[in-house]
Amino acid sequence: MSGSSSLSPEYVSAYSGKQLIAVAVAFVPIILIFVSLRFYSRHLSGTKWGLDDYLILASVILQIGDSAATICTKRSLLLASGLPQDPKD
Repeated sequence: MSGSSSLSPEYVSAYSGKQLIAVAVAFVPIILIFVSLRFYSRHLSGTKWGLDDYLILASVILQIGDSAATICTKRSLLLASGLPQDPKD
């Protein structure tokens, strides 16, 4: 792949990485809400935690870390892709 030479000028001028940040930020509260509701319902029903609950908790922690890493490395990812940087970001 030859970098940004295969990308159209419209794509290069339109993409700033804000979509990536929006998805990373949007998933964290959604995940926290649904997982919290799951654990709350398990608490109300008196059901003990199983392996699936521990795996869900681990996946939430990993997803939060992934979202944080995505947000922190946005500028590095754009530099590696050859796309121009938005100076306001």
